[in-house]
Amino acid sequence: YLPPYYEGTPTFTTVSSLDPPDFRGEESYRIEFQLDAETGMPQEGFVHRSWEDFKKFDHLLTTHLLNFGLQFPTEPTIDNLDAYMKRVMEHSAILRSNPLSDFLGINWSGRDLKFLQSLPDFMQVVIPALYRAPDFAPEPPIIDTEEECITADETPFEIYVYLMAFRSKEILDQYLQFFKSFMDTYPSFEGLPDNSDVLPEGVEIVMPPHFNMTFVHFLPGGYLNGHTVRISYLGKTKFNFLDEAKIGEWLTKLHGDKNPKRILDIGTGPGFSAFVLAEMFPESEIIAVDLAAPYIRMARKWQELRNITNIKFYHANAEDLSWL
Repeated sequence: YLPPYYEGTPTFTTVSSLDPPDFRGEESYRIEFQLDAETGMPQEGFVHRSWEDFKKFDHLLTTHLLNFGLQFPTEPTIDNLDAYMKRVMEHSAILRSNPLSDFLGINWSGRDLKFLQSLPDFMQVVIPALYRAPDFAPEPPIIDTEEECITADETPFEIYVYLMAFRSKEILDQYLQFFKSFMDTYPSFEGLPDNSDVLPEGVEIVMPPHFNMTFVHFLPGGYLNGHTVRISYLGKTKFNFLDEAKIGEWLTKLHGDKNPKRILDIGTGPGFSAFVLAEMFPESEIIAVDLAAPYIRMARKWQELRNITNIKFYHANAEDLSWL
């Protein structure tokens, strides 16, 4: 399930059910809503919120001087919370407010954020005064297959996850638990226990002991955790070094006049640079290696989807390439 982007003014809400625990392990209430939506946008949808989320929402309404006669319930039941939301919807000022939009997961896509594409873009990410983040995470996606990890559009929730990684210094442990819990919902790109499905034939790899001592980019379990593959792949819209167009531009400037027969791509990750090289030099053989076996499995799946035949992806240590 990929939650769409919703844009519009809420016209109706109802708390319809108490659903099983979400990825955080919390029971969540399903809130269905209808919108006076912008042209081409969905007119109805749903979001899940916990009892703690409801309490936070009511507090935000108070701090924004919007909480008049709402009578927040003392007990979390479907009927109590539904009646509360009905009272919320009677206040025109609340209908146009950021707290309600954030609570319903609407009117924010995050697609205007460019992250590390320039210094001004980065300042928006790290300085909250320059860019307002939602007070609640949008509805998370449910991605079931490895292919969906590659082909599914990025959702507002996933952009929110990226953004909050840069803004969680004071609550880092809390964010990391949230991050890990969500990462665990992604497919894991598992293979054979000894990773022989992605090793060069007849080769055993010696993993450097330092490789996974530091979890780069807060990735839970580091690059050896296949659940992190999609979130790394989504970096393509945030980091210049993962932008295939920019990679191609610079490689053309530096090496476009060459005619290589074989190219080695070390630390290929999901394969961004390898794919650029393969398209730049279609007569060349690209050997792309990485120490992270799950990322090699993802790269091979992506290669299949792109129908590119002049790359060979391997789980390998570039310190020993005697097998080439």
